[in-house]
Amino acid sequence: MAPTKFDLRGMATFPPESKHRKALWMLGGMELARYLWWKGALASQGQAAARAAREGLRLARQAQLREQQVQLLLQCVQCSLTAASYGKARVSRNMMEETTRLAKDAVKLTSESGLPAGGWKRTQYGVALYWHANALALSSREEALAVISKIDTVCDATGDLELQAYATLLSAQIQLDTDKATAASLLLPVIQTFKKLRDETGQKFAEEVYHKATYIPVAAPRPALADVTGAEEQLQVAPAAPKLSPDMIRSQILDLARDTVLSEDAISLDQPLMDLGMDSLTSVSFRNELQSRFKVELPVSLIFDSPSVNALTQTVMEIVVS
Repeated sequence: MAPTKFDLRGMATFPPESKHRKALWMLGGMELARYLWWKGALASQGQAAARAAREGLRLARQAQLREQQVQLLLQCVQCSLTAASYGKARVSRNMMEETTRLAKDAVKLTSESGLPAGGWKRTQYGVALYWHANALALSSREEALAVISKIDTVCDATGDLELQAYATLLSAQIQLDTDKATAASLLLPVIQTFKKLRDETGQKFAEEVYHKATYIPVAAPRPALADVTGAEEQLQVAPAAPKLSPDMIRSQILDLARDTVLSEDAISLDQPLMDLGMDSLTSVSFRNELQSRFKVELPVSLIFDSPSVNALTQTVMEIVVS
């Protein structure tokens, strides 16, 4: 949903140099920045949004309004990162340093004078850390991951599942190029958290990153080759592949499940595999092997949506015959 523009008409009731009037000007700049930043994904308004946020930040500093300074510092950071991610600004060294500095200022403001066990200040501290990690990811993955570990500590204290999910998603993005298995194992619980919170945007984004971490191209069937004997060529017709039945699919899934959880005991067909010891990491290799065996694309949340052998059999069967 797009932010709404801030109405500044009530500002005229305050004296020209009053703190309240400056605060309203500042809030107007912040809301305008948010509006333009949101539009910036589709229209070229990134620079205008950044100017509005910076002007609002200047006024917030003059009025010594700490809470609004934090919001506007983070708005400036978001404008820069959005411009970089959409290719509207070249990611120069100066830009990275400036963006990181603004995010660090926000972290400092929210961490001064100690932190209570919860409430607005700690929540804003976690949000500031999140955008600081985003800014650091442009230049130093190791430093970004170190900041994300601090976010986990904050979220454990506040119970902020949404912020923790986005922080873990950022961690997976950072590790995607170097350790796809770790990235994938981080993302499965995140996808479930977004589902629980009904955050469709976060869920979709996490699923896209998970797909990148686990994608294995499904090989197309090769055409039959001509058998050449001397000068004569004969087209050999490949025999039709045996039709997969539910029993065949169930048997293969059961064998693979037994190998994955390293169980010699009988596995109940309706028992969730997670209860038998399958974790986020092993579920990734399990899904990949199923894709390879049945030559199909399976959903990223397969083990959560279809937790047992019977449920998996039904899901795979539906995809195979579709």
